[in-house]
Amino acid sequence: MSFRTETTLAGYARAAVDRKARMADYGGTEHARTYVQAWIEETWQAHLDDEDVAARPGGLVESVTRAAGTVWALGEPFVLARR
Repeated sequence: MSFRTETTLAGYARAAVDRKARMADYGGTEHARTYVQAWIEETWQAHLDDEDVAARPGGLVESVTRAAGTVWALGEPFVLARR
């Protein structure tokens, strides 16, 4: 389901709820954790010294992955309509 194919407000609402459910499901997968881990490692290496990269707190990847998944699981899908 895509927003591009929707032409009514009800269609946009259905698509938003579907996307929310898919993102909530994705947030708990190993693929999401791998993505977050790669993003954190790249970001830390680009902006910090080698000593700071080595001192990265343990559990950071799990915490960020859980937080990102929770937003989708608990958040409400909204559709804004413009006339």
